Amino acid sequence: MTELLPWPVQNLAAWMPVWQGAGFFLATFVLEDLATLGAGFLLAAGAISWPVAFAACFLGIWLGDAGLYALARLGAANGSSAPRSNDSRSRWNAAKNGSAGGAP
Repeated sequence: MTELLPWPVQNLAAWMPVWQGAGFFLATFVLEDLATLGAGFLLAAGAISWPVAFAACFLGIWLGDAGLYALARLGAANGSSAPRSNDSRSRWNAAKNGSAGGAP
């Protein structure tokens, strides 16, 4: 059966840590905690190396959080954020009480 493959099976096993790392890296964008626990369990079982598990989870979590931060900054820079609740309440109170200062 293995003679039908165009490459030796040993070459496929050499790429396994890369695919494991890529899987955990992508999984952190969906569920950070589950990906980290999964990497920890595989590390404890000896199925993945420490540098691969750490690098994949660290980079995935860091890039995911940096991306969310960048999206929030971009949205705030475009003025698409909602008004602050304290500011809108003080305006509402000012209009309700007929005063210009906001506090009665």
